[in-house]
Amino acid sequence: MFEQYREHIKDLLLPLKEFKPFPQYEDRAAWDGLEESTRQCLIQKGEQFLNYGWPTTLASVYMDFYRNGNRRRYENILFDQRRCPLIYLVLAECCEGKGRFIDDIINGVWVTLDEATWIIPASNSNRFQEFGDENHALPYTQEPERFWLELFTAECAAHMSMIYYLLGDRLAQESPQIPRRMLGEIERRAFRPFLNNDHFWWMGLQGQTVNNWNPWICFNLLTMATLACPDEEMRAQITEKCLLCMENFVKVYAPDGGCDEGPSYWGHAAATLFSALNVLEDATGGKVDYRGDELIRNMCAYVYKVHINGDYYTDYAD
Repeated sequence: MFEQYREHIKDLLLPLKEFKPFPQYEDRAAWDGLEESTRQCLIQKGEQFLNYGWPTTLASVYMDFYRNGNRRRYENILFDQRRCPLIYLVLAECCEGKGRFIDDIINGVWVTLDEATWIIPASNSNRFQEFGDENHALPYTQEPERFWLELFTAECAAHMSMIYYLLGDRLAQESPQIPRRMLGEIERRAFRPFLNNDHFWWMGLQGQTVNNWNPWICFNLLTMATLACPDEEMRAQITEKCLLCMENFVKVYAPDGGCDEGPSYWGHAAATLFSALNVLEDATGGKVDYRGDELIRNMCAYVYKVHINGDYYTDYAD
C-alpha cells in the first residue's frame, strides 16, 4: 500500500524549517488569539506546578513489576507526577508568554533527560527474551545495541520533540545545551535503536505478527522526525522505515477494516495509523494522502459500526 511513496519520501518531505504544523512560542499573536477561557484554564493548570519538586523515580520501585507484578507505583510517579506536570507547564508558558514557567520547564525537561530509561517496567521484560537474560528487573542502559524502543520510550521522545518545536529557541536563550541535549537524547533513545534494528517484534520485519504497538510507535517516530530531526537524511530514513513497518500492520486487516483488538484498543490501532498518515500528509504538503483509500476508510469506520448505544459496543476481542 505504501510502496508508491516510500522510495521517494525524501523528495516529498518538506524541509524541517518549513514544516510549521502549529504555532511556536514566538508566534504570540496565535497563542494570544486562543479563546480567553481556554488560555486561562491552561495557565491555571500550569500554576499548580510553579516551583514544583520533581519526584525521584527509584530503581527499587521500578523493580516492583519484576518482583510482584505491581506496575502502578512507578507509573503513577512517571505519568501523574512527571509527564503531566511538564505538559501543563509547557502549555501554560505558551499561553502566557511571560517566562514565568520557564525554570520549571527546564527542570522538568532536565529530569526527564536524566531518567536512566524511558521504558516502563511492564514493557521491559519483552526485550530480555532476545538475550536469554532471566533477570529483567531493570532495563539495559549502557549497551546501545540492546536498547529497546517500546511504546512509552517513543511517546516520551515525541513529547520532547514537541517541547523542542514549541520552546526550543526560548530554552536556548537560557542555555543552548538544553535543546541540544533534547535532540541528542531523542536520537540516542529512539532514532538510533529504530534505524539500527529490524528485529523488534512490533515492526513485523521478520515475519512477526504485529498489533497496535506498530502504528502507535510509528506515529510517535514520525512526530519526532518531522519536529526534531535536523538531519534531513536521517529524517527521510526514519519516515521510509515507518512506512515499511506500517505496511505490516495494514496487512493484518481484512478488507472490511475490522479491528481484532476490539473497540477499546481501536484508538491505539487504526486511529493511531490514521494519525500517523495525517502527520505524513502535513509533512509532505498534502502529497501523501490516504484518506481516499478504501481499506483505510474501513479501518477508521470500524468503531462506529460496532457501536450499539451509549457506552455499549460489540466487543469480541481483548
